[in-house]
Amino acid sequence: MRRHILTAASAFALLTAPAAAQVSSVDGAPPTVSQSVDLVNLDASSFAALAASTNTLEITASETAAEMVEDAEVKAFALKMIKHHKMVTAELAAAARAAGVSLDGATTPVQMDPAHARMLDQMKVEGGSSFDERYMALQVEAHENTIDLYEAYAENGENDELKAFADEALPALREHLQQAQALARPS
Repeated sequence: MRRHILTAASAFALLTAPAAAQVSSVDGAPPTVSQSVDLVNLDASSFAALAASTNTLEITASETAAEMVEDAEVKAFALKMIKHHKMVTAELAAAARAAGVSLDGATTPVQMDPAHARMLDQMKVEGGSSFDERYMALQVEAHENTIDLYEAYAENGENDELKAFADEALPALREHLQQAQALARPS
């Protein structure tokens, strides 16, 4: 069976899942990669909130990238991510409504969870590499985490509407990951 974990990049589940909330580092900071959260038992509300946060991260990072990147292919990718993740946000909102799950922001991006906000901040200010490289590294990591989340919920989720949403979104997310990995490779 494929391993389903959520790393620090998506630590929001720690804030919403009661059992998982007990896991934290010594200083109270969000968990590190070595402190993972099991996605198999994620409830509908937590899945929807985390999925909304991942879309907000994708949209916000890509809007920033569309203004700052130097490479034309990376800019085209950023514009594609904005368009696609806005569409996915609307689809998620519809699936959540059908599931009886409330999402703040309805068809617009919701506030990011703290882990996603930190990822975005690191992309904007981290030194040592070009902005294009940081953006593409974020895209690879975010899509890997999002695919893990969606696969786990599609296989094990408790709500049929959200399971169908997750399953239907996976092919495009996998395509995005492949494109991000190709663009992230040094020339």
